[in-house]
Amino acid sequence: MIKFLKIFIFILLSIISAAVTFAQEDPLKFSTFTWNFGDIEEASGPVSHTFIFRNMSTREQRLDMVMPSCDCTTASYSREPVLPGAAGEVTVTYDPTSLPGQFRQNVRIFTGNGKVMYRLYVEGNVKPREKSVDEQCPYYLDEGLQASSLSLRFGFVRKCTSQTKSFTIVNTSADVLKVRYDFKEVKVKGPVSLLPGESAKVEVTFTPEKIGTLDSEIFVFSGDKGKAVKVLGYGVEYEDDMAGSPMFRFEPTRAIFKRNKSSVEFYNNGDNRLTIFAIELPEGIATDCPVPIYIEAGGKAKIRFKATGFKGESVIRVYSDDPRRPMREIICKY
Repeated sequence: MIKFLKIFIFILLSIISAAVTFAQEDPLKFSTFTWNFGDIEEASGPVSHTFIFRNMSTREQRLDMVMPSCDCTTASYSREPVLPGAAGEVTVTYDPTSLPGQFRQNVRIFTGNGKVMYRLYVEGNVKPREKSVDEQCPYYLDEGLQASSLSLRFGFVRKCTSQTKSFTIVNTSADVLKVRYDFKEVKVKGPVSLLPGESAKVEVTFTPEKIGTLDSEIFVFSGDKGKAVKVLGYGVEYEDDMAGSPMFRFEPTRAIFKRNKSSVEFYNNGDNRLTIFAIELPEGIATDCPVPIYIEAGGKAKIRFKATGFKGESVIRVYSDDPRRPMREIICKY
């Protein structure tokens, strides 16, 4: 009986100790951790919500640090200690400017000398405001002609398949504009004339016929000058199946040239043979290693580079059949 009583007392003390420890580790009780603003208007500007908390511990608590997750979110709070049993506030403000659509941001709250952290969330949906022509198409192309962007990025596009992206042009003049295009390596479909105030999309299609980088320009004219819209994309080749695929890795991650020479080891950490299809070298760097390069599963290959007038910093692009990252960049520095 005495032994049973000792065990019971030990368990009871353990529970009490755990409860006290928990209270020390979790001293603040918030009324809620998430606030949904619902639909808000971008044009109405920032919105705020005040989170209320209470100090549940037996000692005063100070908020050591409050860290919003992004620049669109700010937080204000009292720097004074919160007495036991007293309440405190954290006001979170979200700025929807230029951020239409759904959002969910958080603010981290630290107390107990940074040992205890709480996370507060604000969420909602931003209804976009009407934008002026200059906001929608801020880039000047030619006389009376403006565009929504001066660059198109296609990312990875499979060899012999097509991907289309677009940008918008608008006639800001009082006259009908004739529009002309000058391009290569892509197909362009756009209006040949625009009425005053009229806007239209220009569709650009990239169909890589080889593996490698597309770095091109589309010139758009309404007069004699025109301006270029940059086009960047990468023609790649790989299989969709991740299971049993090759996996490309290289060391070192930088090619540092000493006495005009540098070398990088290519590894295949995957389960099938790796194929290096192409190595794109910046001007002033050469290699005597021909492509394609085949590296068996678990194998490696040493690739030597030589600087022939290269100075400064650039990148070497390596194209492989690794489906996770079919193009990798090696930073090279002299």
